[in-house]
Amino acid sequence: MKKSRLAWMISAGFATLACSLSITPAARTSPVSPATEAQSGISFFASPVKLEIPNGLASSARADGMDLVTDQTGAAWEVGPAHLQITLQDYSLASSSHVPQIFVYPAPEYAAENPGAAESLERLQKILSNPGGQYTNDQYPHVPFFNAGQVFAAQEKALSFNGSSGIRFVTQYAQDVSPINNGGLFYLFEGLSGDGKYYMIAILPVNLPFLPTDNNPDSPVPSGGITFPQNNAPGLDFDTYFKKVTQLIDTAPSGQFNPPLNSLDSLIQSISVQ
Repeated sequence: MKKSRLAWMISAGFATLACSLSITPAARTSPVSPATEAQSGISFFASPVKLEIPNGLASSARADGMDLVTDQTGAAWEVGPAHLQITLQDYSLASSSHVPQIFVYPAPEYAAENPGAAESLERLQKILSNPGGQYTNDQYPHVPFFNAGQVFAAQEKALSFNGSSGIRFVTQYAQDVSPINNGGLFYLFEGLSGDGKYYMIAILPVNLPFLPTDNNPDSPVPSGGITFPQNNAPGLDFDTYFKKVTQLIDTAPSGQFNPPLNSLDSLIQSISVQ
């Protein structure tokens, strides 16, 4: 896939997703099968999702049934149907502004109730129809419930598993122009179950050794990193900075990430939705 270009904010011009699928109401909190040790990881079940947590990634997971949010009870970007939220416990990376979570929404209902979700699902479906195509950051799906812009997309990879499919990439969200940093960096997966009923979003924090710890422009930049331009510093403007850092992230090997990208891929590819 083509290396993605910078996009400061998600377009506000959301399109409505035409969806003829029927679906049962989103999963409420149901009896959760205790996480059990397996040879390759920790098995976990919370209807309608089964998954396996790779050894060393987390100790367990917690499932919560989240309530319906309307425009009367939440902000516009938070509106959506009842859904399942899975939170990884004792995640191997603690230093992040993001909580490691997987969200499972009823896709048609979410698209009907939230224009941002409709736009993101439409983008996702276009990519799934041609996973080998070339896409830019503003063509990739985004997180509908984030009130911020998707700054870049790197390490893009299509994943297919247990009848479901989707796209993963590494990204950061922001409301301003600030450094790409380990506090904000995360692995984003967005996918659909094979029957189109369920829309999955995984937000899993990652770190890289050459990024600063936070979005403070004065924070030290480790060896191999790129200093954020300040005070009209010559030779590096904001666009060049983001392109260069995105390229560094895009070419970093899986094992340089903490946790490794292949471990996160294994978690996603273990998911089955019933």
